[in-house]
Amino acid sequence: MDNNIKISIIIPIYNAEKFLDRSVNSLIKQDNNYLEVILVDDGSTDRSGKICDGYAEKYEYIKVVHKINGGVSTARNEGLKIATGTHVSFLDADDFIDENAYKNIIEVIQRYNPDCIDFGWKYINDCGEVTHNLHKVEKNIVLDKEIIKKDIIPPLINVAEGKDYFIYDFAVNKIYKKEIIDHYSICFDNNRRTWEDRTFVVEYLKYCNSFYSIDKCFYNYVSVPNSLSRKYDMDFLSIILANYQKYQELFGDEYDFECQYSQNYWRNSVSNMIIRSLKEKDNKQEIEKNILKILMNEQVIDWFSNSISEDETERKINELVITHKNEEVLSLYKSMIKKESLKNRKNKMKHIIYRIMRR
Repeated sequence: MDNNIKISIIIPIYNAEKFLDRSVNSLIKQDNNYLEVILVDDGSTDRSGKICDGYAEKYEYIKVVHKINGGVSTARNEGLKIATGTHVSFLDADDFIDENAYKNIIEVIQRYNPDCIDFGWKYINDCGEVTHNLHKVEKNIVLDKEIIKKDIIPPLINVAEGKDYFIYDFAVNKIYKKEIIDHYSICFDNNRRTWEDRTFVVEYLKYCNSFYSIDKCFYNYVSVPNSLSRKYDMDFLSIILANYQKYQELFGDEYDFECQYSQNYWRNSVSNMIIRSLKEKDNKQEIEKNILKILMNEQVIDWFSNSISEDETERKINELVITHKNEEVLSLYKSMIKKESLKNRKNKMKHIIYRIMRR
């Protein structure tokens, strides 16, 4: 094997003492002559930090970083700063990798040297049931820049459906070239604690000239009750808007974000998230204020004004009524869908917020 190849595997860790051994040991079982493991302790308050130190003392290819808690994005970025590998991969502390996975990956690097390598993943639910997930893309063949641009990126930024080409937007089931990350200063958004993967992945793919998908499920995603990814995020609607703005910033000159598919996708995303949020039992007032703020956003108004049909309007209003029966939110939602003027919506907004603040 090429001794110059080295994959830096970055594991962000926060209070993961129950799962950390399984995660790290899945890497120790690999052909570690070509691996660098970076454990980033993100201010853990349990024994995670000590467990990390123990591995670093025992294995010279394992490094440890201890930092103040800042979230998974900051932890991954910290790992990227000290990674010395030719390639980079990510592993979450409660997940694990199949044995010999990196042996297969290194063989692909040696033979094809693609800019991005992608592989399938297994979902392990709370009952231990396993579901295999392979991407809808040609496997075991190098795909060129034209296919990346025409077929792979559009579904990820929601300007096309991706009938023939679709990859999951996870950061953890891919291998990246460190030189591309460094050259284009690609990193995770430090302000994100959730939904941080997709913008990193699409920005990286923007600069890729070749893509290779392995037809095996190497990554094991383990469902953990009460994990961060399963908790309600008060800022989720803001994240939807942030993603849209990021995609336009990266690809505004290359793709049509005003197309019907894109407008429908973003409108439905907002609607579904509002309906989901109204089912939450905690922090109701804060959730309502957040929803009202989002519904007054001019970009959101455009999504609704440009593409909603009367049938869908009635269905979604009924869902809101059944789900929550919040008069203020429902009133504003109706006014948006009925395309009242922005001035009327703003005036209504002032009265609604005033009533909520008086509760």
